[in-house]
Amino acid sequence: MNNDKSKLLETLRRRAENLLTTDKNSIGDLETIEVKKVFHELQVHQLELEMQNDELQVASQELEQQRLKFTNLFELAPIGYFVTTKSGIIQDVNFAGLQLLQDDKNKLVGKPLLLHVHKDDRDIFYKYFRYLHLITQAQSCQIRLINTQNRVFNVQIEGIALHTATGPICYLTVTDFTGKQQADLELKEAKKRLEIALDASLTGIWEIDIVSGEIYLDNFCCSLFGFNPNSFDGKYDTLLGNIHPTDRKNVDDHIRKTITQEIEFNIKFRTQIPEGNVRYIQARAQIITDQEDKKRFIGTFTDISEKTILELEAAHIKEEQQQMILAAGLQAEENEKRRISEVLHNGIAQMLYAIKMSIGQVNNTDVMPLFEHINQLLNQSIKDIRNVSFELAPSILTDFGLAATLEDLALRLSNEQLLVVTKVCNINKDADFQLQLNIFRIIQELINNGIKHASASKIIIEVVKKNKTIGITVSDNGIGFKPDNNSTETPKGIGLSSIKNRLGLYKGTIYITSEPKKGTIVHISLKV
Repeated sequence: MNNDKSKLLETLRRRAENLLTTDKNSIGDLETIEVKKVFHELQVHQLELEMQNDELQVASQELEQQRLKFTNLFELAPIGYFVTTKSGIIQDVNFAGLQLLQDDKNKLVGKPLLLHVHKDDRDIFYKYFRYLHLITQAQSCQIRLINTQNRVFNVQIEGIALHTATGPICYLTVTDFTGKQQADLELKEAKKRLEIALDASLTGIWEIDIVSGEIYLDNFCCSLFGFNPNSFDGKYDTLLGNIHPTDRKNVDDHIRKTITQEIEFNIKFRTQIPEGNVRYIQARAQIITDQEDKKRFIGTFTDISEKTILELEAAHIKEEQQQMILAAGLQAEENEKRRISEVLHNGIAQMLYAIKMSIGQVNNTDVMPLFEHINQLLNQSIKDIRNVSFELAPSILTDFGLAATLEDLALRLSNEQLLVVTKVCNINKDADFQLQLNIFRIIQELINNGIKHASASKIIIEVVKKNKTIGITVSDNGIGFKPDNNSTETPKGIGLSSIKNRLGLYKGTIYITSEPKKGTIVHISLKV
């Protein structure tokens, strides 16, 4: 049957060629059933061939597109790609590989890759390449390569061996990690320097997870708060619990404010560890955004205990020195007042008293009115000198104490226009003389101010000692004024300046309450 078909096909082909030669649009008298059947099969085969041809063209186009994609991926890849034979001869290399070796493709293809391997690493590369062909999995190694400019650089090679119809072939990726390695070394060195700096500056690192509230403390920070690094639970309340109770709320408020407002955190506080020791801490932190766009609260704790203690001791010594200088100045002032008082009392006053006695012995009636007038002037002068002498150096203070001195002062100042009332509690006459003297001087200045500036008709003085504090209150019913208790400037006037100096000897404070036309009350507190 097949032979008959072949003969028939051959006959049809010859007749068709003849017909095509004479008349392309005619097929003659081929009207037999067998011919029609064969012709139909030919048409079917023709259609199948045409469809197969279309599919082959589509497959060919897709294959070309894939080839172009692979070529682009191969050529434009950011890392070096090498295709070698089993013996390491380069068959192909991409642009990144050419850049690594600084060479032309025509010069590299057909040459062994081993030529660009550092001489000290060739044995490593040789063993790697042999092992690569023994297994079917990807393998890697790290070696040094040398380019045509004699630059040595570190690379990571990832490779796999495949068996093709033309023989074994190797696909290698070559990545230059010299920069990364250098960066890692620099980062390691920087970390080491940071650790040394942190240790030298007594500083540790801490962090708060803003979402969970969990606390991270490094080992040094744990020691600052008295925590065991292995057992610290990382809870916020645990951290606050080891902060000094006086500072706890302030630290908590600052942390919350930093998180909500994203402002810098900078505060000093004290920790109180279980052993009872107190440490002074300088805390700094801020909100940063990391590479994952996550906000982090991170900062440092610095132990400033030694520095703070030295500063407090220095401030204490300076305060003591200032008090000694102030006390010496006030003592010199008191000595000078005492000297002047003695001159007035023992010299001038006695001379005036002698003159008065001499005038009293005169019996001439004609000049008696004149002598009486002179005697009145002498009496007034003697009284004034005694008052001045009392104000300069009240001898009664030495003999009878503060209470008696203030009573005597009240009697001297009280008259028809002014009433002075005094009250002293719990201060013995044998108390420290300098303390009593300074209290007297403070009250003396306040009374003078009440008389001169307030136009007061009544002044009440109270001095009370309770435990180690002495409270002094001087009130008047004068014209009053608007005080500025928050001012840090030195008060104007010699009197108030002198009061401030004396307060400095006893860490004293002064507070003034006054309103226009409602009088003035001065409150003073001294630590003794």
